[in-house]
Amino acid sequence: MLDFEFGGPIEIRPLGKDVTRMAEPAAFVGLQTYQRGQLLIRGNAETFVIVFQPAAIHQLFRLHLPDLINCDYAAHAVLGAVVSSLQERLGDAHSFQERVQIADQFIASQSVGVNANDPIEFAAKEIIRSHGGCRIDSLAHNTGQSISNLQRMFKQRVGVSPKLFARIIRFEAALKAKAALPHLSWTMVAHEFGVSRSDAYDSRFPALVGRNAQWHSRASGSCFCTTDRS
Repeated sequence: MLDFEFGGPIEIRPLGKDVTRMAEPAAFVGLQTYQRGQLLIRGNAETFVIVFQPAAIHQLFRLHLPDLINCDYAAHAVLGAVVSSLQERLGDAHSFQERVQIADQFIASQSVGVNANDPIEFAAKEIIRSHGGCRIDSLAHNTGQSISNLQRMFKQRVGVSPKLFARIIRFEAALKAKAALPHLSWTMVAHEFGVSRSDAYDSRFPALVGRNAQWHSRASGSCFCTTDRS
């Protein structure tokens, strides 16, 4: 995603460390597969974020996504002067609606010649639609790809394997369900979304949320660390 900050300074503190660094005023943030840190906001926050479909970054900018997983960089260092111009235009806008129009124009200008029937975008959307519950062999069949070719192309264009992407989506769906319906037990949530209860309390769940499931059930449930939104 592209994150633009127009308010007060924001610091980033990596989990488990006492040091902080200043967030870039315009940042390119790759797909996050675990919670890397916390944002420290002081003063007024004024943020505008452009989030992309899973394969859109590759389609629009032809970037090698595996190099950008779990990373954030100054946006101009990744995308060049075009994003610096976008940042300036967004900063000069007088309303949120005007910023949306500017962002739409920017995306449209980058979309010339993009294949609207990209098989990897189809596969990623199907994983999201099924809350991570679809089979990789079915995705390969429906996209006309071999399993190995689908896996290779998916990692190149999304940044992670389809299996890991499905796991992230599955956990995110479970977290959102638990936050929306806190009376549900973790057993019911895990069963609904195909998440192993032992995994949720042990190895995989903390890697995604940075806490264990018991802690998260006591928290507000309003923040989710793994997203790939459209």
